[in-house]
Amino acid sequence: MTAIPVEEVAPGGVPPQEITNWERVKEALRRDWEQTKFDLSLPGGHQLNQSIDDTIEQARGAMPLPEAGAPNPPRVVATWDDAERAIRFGFEAARRHGALHPEWGATVEAIAAREWVATGDPREWSDVRSFVQHGYAYPHAGLAPQPAK
Repeated sequence: MTAIPVEEVAPGGVPPQEITNWERVKEALRRDWEQTKFDLSLPGGHQLNQSIDDTIEQARGAMPLPEAGAPNPPRVVATWDDAERAIRFGFEAARRHGALHPEWGATVEAIAAREWVATGDPREWSDVRSFVQHGYAYPHAGLAPQPAK
């Protein structure tokens, strides 16, 4: 490792070219600390929508840092229109297979994945799996099948 001449070292021992990197990392860690204090109900914490993934991405420079004190933008996982078909599919799968397979597991997932592909929906199974599993759980949450009228 090459020594850096003293005149090229900024206060605190950080070379000038590294100051922006350090400032970015420091701000990401500060945001993580503020969020942790909030999560633990400690005084002075703030809800910044900051997860460990956000901290890492911000420290790397892969995710922009919001202005000081501003929360990260909320994440929209999916709109209802995106999720509804897959949730309904899971709900209906539970009606078809729930008596034999009351709990979600590897067997149910394999059946559901095969049936999902057969629907012709262009979305990959990996993109809808969690929605289907969510829908599968609902008939087992006290919802009885409705009698035919």
